[in-house]
Amino acid sequence: MPWFKRKDPNAIAPEYQPQLSTSVIQPDTAAAAPPDIIPTSGTAIRVQDVYTISGIGTVIVGYVEAGVVHPPMRFHVVAGKGSPTGSLSVDVVQIEMHHHEQPEARVGDFAGFTLKGLPPGVRSRDLVRRGDVLIAAEPDP
Repeated sequence: MPWFKRKDPNAIAPEYQPQLSTSVIQPDTAAAAPPDIIPTSGTAIRVQDVYTISGIGTVIVGYVEAGVVHPPMRFHVVAGKGSPTGSLSVDVVQIEMHHHEQPEARVGDFAGFTLKGLPPGVRSRDLVRRGDVLIAAEPDP
């Protein structure tokens, strides 16, 4: 086709040409490391979200980071970043995955945990927040 003339790729306006950098970005692994509040032994659940469901109570959703959760189990809430500090103990009385009750949750499971034992008159979202970790009061046998 004699009428078609390919444009020179260098003829693109300079403001639209990509600017390549010769510097190498070094990741700062110390700043990206998660806090060391997960125990090396025992059972721990990292809280992803907190819900209050009428007729059920407080339900947290999160990952089992260590151990196995068997209801009923007592846990201590360890405050994460931005959460109020203080000692709080709760009981996990039910585990659900995909709308089915489960007898246990193992490491890596993402599940919903029904909590009992929260103080009355205080919003559960003010006591347990995203990023908190529930650590078993008694180690696994």
